[in-house]
Amino acid sequence: MPVEHDQDPFETRLGHALRDAGDHFTTDRAALVDGGLARGRRQRLRRRTAVQVRRGGVPLHHG
Repeated sequence: MPVEHDQDPFETRLGHALRDAGDHFTTDRAALVDGGLARGRRQRLRRRTAVQVRRGGVPLHHG
């Protein structure tokens, strides 16, 4: 059940400012995707390397 709150003018202005800032935010989506993929690949390589080291093996893939 919603509760009625008297909104402070500051909260109202802040909410509008945040929505306005979010509406005008732009980014290079392709760069974000590429960066995320590269980060995921590095994490996967680190995990695989850690497993190999725990098993006593030497990782064959570098790079």
